[in-house]
Amino acid sequence: MIRAIRFVFPYWARHRGRMTLIVFLGVVVAAAQVVMPLVMRHLIDGLKAGFTYGFILRDAGVILGAGVAMAVVNMFAIRNRAWMNMRLEWEIRQAVFEHIVRLDRGFYHRYPTGDIVTRLVDDVQEKLSWFACSGVFRAIQSGVTFAAAFGTMLALNPGLCLWAVVPLPFLLAFHVRVRRLISERFSEVQKAISAIFSFLEACFSGIRVVKANRKEACQEQIFGQKVQAQRDAEVAAARVHAAFGSVFHNGEVAGTILVFMVGGLQVMEGRLSLGDLVAFQFFASMLTWPVFDIGNFVVSGRRAGVCVLRLQEMLDAVTTIQDPPSPASLPEGSVSLEFSGVSYRPSPEVPDLLRDLSFSAKAGQRVAVVGRLGSGKSLLMALIPRLLDTSSGRVLLGETDIRDLRVADWRGLIGFAPQEPVIFSGTLAENVSLGRPGVTPKEVRAALDAAQLSAEVASLPKGIDTVVGPRGLTLSGGQKQRVAVARALAGRPAILLLDDCTSAMDADTEDRLWEALRTFLPGALQVFITHRPKTVAAADLILTLENGAVAQAGTHESLMRSGGPYREIYQRVKLESELKDVQ
Repeated sequence: MIRAIRFVFPYWARHRGRMTLIVFLGVVVAAAQVVMPLVMRHLIDGLKAGFTYGFILRDAGVILGAGVAMAVVNMFAIRNRAWMNMRLEWEIRQAVFEHIVRLDRGFYHRYPTGDIVTRLVDDVQEKLSWFACSGVFRAIQSGVTFAAAFGTMLALNPGLCLWAVVPLPFLLAFHVRVRRLISERFSEVQKAISAIFSFLEACFSGIRVVKANRKEACQEQIFGQKVQAQRDAEVAAARVHAAFGSVFHNGEVAGTILVFMVGGLQVMEGRLSLGDLVAFQFFASMLTWPVFDIGNFVVSGRRAGVCVLRLQEMLDAVTTIQDPPSPASLPEGSVSLEFSGVSYRPSPEVPDLLRDLSFSAKAGQRVAVVGRLGSGKSLLMALIPRLLDTSSGRVLLGETDIRDLRVADWRGLIGFAPQEPVIFSGTLAENVSLGRPGVTPKEVRAALDAAQLSAEVASLPKGIDTVVGPRGLTLSGGQKQRVAVARALAGRPAILLLDDCTSAMDADTEDRLWEALRTFLPGALQVFITHRPKTVAAADLILTLENGAVAQAGTHESLMRSGGPYREIYQRVKLESELKDVQ
């Protein structure tokens, strides 16, 4: 609970005025609750002195007025608490999202997408935001109610007051015993929910594979098992919570019975008035439920503490790709890229996946990267935009190490189309522009035209404003790749990276694409991976990777003359391409 309070305190500080208002309203409601039994006491005891219509009307009016005022103030308090719940939920979720969206891809390898979604949605909405406002301020209101009721009872009759609070120590002892069990149960619930989200994300993103392999029944069985695990966790948590509530309810009943037994004897002996006994009965009920509210606050605090721990895990994650303390300015003029003794390993425990890479390329050149499966081609491409950082060596833009540049400035020079095209659930224009302010609809159309997608766009009902569906469900594989290429071209980058993103295109479309790139980005440095022999042969520089190292580098003609791995790869790929064309 303390962990949760520390986490939300900075958010409270931003809304001091409204928080103060909520506390004030809670105190007013608590005061009105205490006044009501005193008025009832006065009314009942006053009947002995003389039954008059005016007397009853006056006290009834006070009770009615206090009740209406309490209802209005309580409604206003609930409304303000609800507003703060939603506001804190938004601010916490926004802060966590802004942090994790800037982390490197290693973070997303450690945390499945479904788990991240659960932490951002369910943990924040259902547990943390309620505790941060309604839970805390209901507990404050209950604390004020308890203190006022207990103080009034103590002033009226100290002996009977002590009898009324007899159940409370037992309730507190019970709470201390079960609080750890409550945390464990709700932690298991959150893990079960995360597992369901992760499964659903994987299942629906790969629904075509599921259907193609007739695995619907298998997926249904797995989903049923995960839902059953969540149900079991929820039931176990609900049992503990129900036992908690039942014990507190019975504590209230026990307190009321004691008040009536002891107080009734005192009334019979003339040591206590009937009005005092009725007031004590109201006050006794005011003691138990505030304790329950406070106990519930502690329980929700334990749940919120679990959620905070899960959020803090993500907030404590630090990206390895960081801006330098004093970033250098981007070099002026045409770009040139150089790898100088670059090696890469994901962790110290594993050997280098890339070893001593050295080459250079200038603006306007086309650099093809070829190699067998697992030779390190995509890793090399990931090093250029700093999706990964080198373990040793340097990647230079002109004479400047790219690690000395602001990441945003450096990536602003680059257009990158990955091996697996990612399509978002929006319009075609939104997928190409990605919200970049400089990418106008005119630029989007030009990029789509260069990516050889303009004919398909013209046939769409709303053109570039057509919604492409979740993950581009309405697009073919080749169309998805061309959208990814158009996204890389939008903004006319100085460096274009294409990571085998034309594999689903037919040969004619790819030929037209490469021809269009010459006129669309005439001065750009283009680095690409492809398995099309014709495209590779046209490159100005070909890098042949083997086991993470540059085995050969040069033009197509020079590498074919010298033999070696490039000629073997080229001849094999050419033969496969010819056989594919025949089929």
